[in-house]
Amino acid sequence: MKKILITAVVFAAALMVSCTPGERGGVIISDDGGNFGEDETQDAAHSSEIVVYVTGAVVSPGVYTLYEGDRIYQLIDMAGGFRDDAAQGAVNLAEVLSDGQQINICTAEEYESEKEAAKEAGSGLVNINTATKEELMTLPGIGEAKADLIISYRNTQGSFKNAEDIKNISGIKDGVYSRIKDYICIE
Repeated sequence: MKKILITAVVFAAALMVSCTPGERGGVIISDDGGNFGEDETQDAAHSSEIVVYVTGAVVSPGVYTLYEGDRIYQLIDMAGGFRDDAAQGAVNLAEVLSDGQQINICTAEEYESEKEAAKEAGSGLVNINTATKEELMTLPGIGEAKADLIISYRNTQGSFKNAEDIKNISGIKDGVYSRIKDYICIE
């Protein structure tokens, strides 16, 4: 009997040593004492999926599925990282992604070219409250779709009160704003 008891104690001790904290016999135990699998853990951490399109100077451009609340740096990682010619400083890696968003990572050459085009486009700054679609498209990172969104916003919401209000436009967050802030004004 004593031999059986010692064997049971040794077996129990060995079982406890072989399990990592939070586990018992290979089953993960939740804080509330219930069992849950890996999928349920992941679902609890991320509520819903989003789909984002990354183009330009990344290793593998394409459409990626992430989770609500994920950031640009996570998208870049999924796309294999920056290419060597990427203008890494032209994008805000901490920006939170949104469903349906397109992120274009320009090359250093493209970024410099966009800055020069914006400077040459006019003698002064682009007034985001009165600029035409073509004038808005001279700004770095502002293509036809974003120019249309800016004009639509002006028509429905009224004039921008300050230059930073342009970040209310879908797809224009800190990264794009940092690229255009030196080229825009309001009047």
